[in-house]
Amino acid sequence: MTVFTTQERRVLYFLLASIVVGALTGIVRRSGLLEGERPAGSDLRPWKPAARRPAPAEGEKTTKLPVEIININVANQKEFESLPTIGPVTAERILAYRKSEGPFHSVDDLVKVKGIGPKTLEKIRPYVSL
Repeated sequence: MTVFTTQERRVLYFLLASIVVGALTGIVRRSGLLEGERPAGSDLRPWKPAARRPAPAEGEKTTKLPVEIININVANQKEFESLPTIGPVTAERILAYRKSEGPFHSVDDLVKVKGIGPKTLEKIRPYVSL
């Protein structure tokens, strides 16, 4: 003779499982593992959410890298603008410098152009040549 019907037993199992899951959730939250804290004597690394890069806003310029290496002595403004960190103003300055001073003798000569420093030169160096 059973005390509970099949349906009543299922409800009791469900309630018991819910209580166990709730208790375990409370223990994990109080331990601080989800907030990146380490319990004393724990060998576990703290959990940290992955950093996500936000999607570019509508109308925001995305960086497009050139497909081919650009010859800085013959490139036009559009080709210079395809380089990372080079915008229209810097591209115009490169063209103006090339027109007034003549062809570049080395890629390092780009630092003589206003707006291009050593850091910018290192970013574009893989994409330019003579």
